[in-house]
Amino acid sequence: MQSNLFDYYRGLSQDFAQEGKLTVDLSRVSVTLKEEGGLFRGDISTYSFTGKLILLHTDAVIRPCSDSDHTVIFFSLTPQDRSQPVWKTMKSIGDSFVCKR
Repeated sequence: MQSNLFDYYRGLSQDFAQEGKLTVDLSRVSVTLKEEGGLFRGDISTYSFTGKLILLHTDAVIRPCSDSDHTVIFFSLTPQDRSQPVWKTMKSIGDSFVCKR
């Protein structure tokens, strides 16, 4: 998952740079994830569409759908510190998801 996120955010940063004629240092794009009891927690350093380097904190939870062969990955991403209320809101949204065919 970490390498897929890295490829995605590096490509996104590169696209923002090309479209906006911005100069970015792609070596500063990074993704770090650690598994903590079924939760993947980490940080993503990437560029915004304005060319500003930003840090996104992320949680990812992998959940198999019991009535199908599908798997859902919920990502919570925000530049806000983990103590902020938005984290509780994002967790609540993910927890309320129900797999349906």
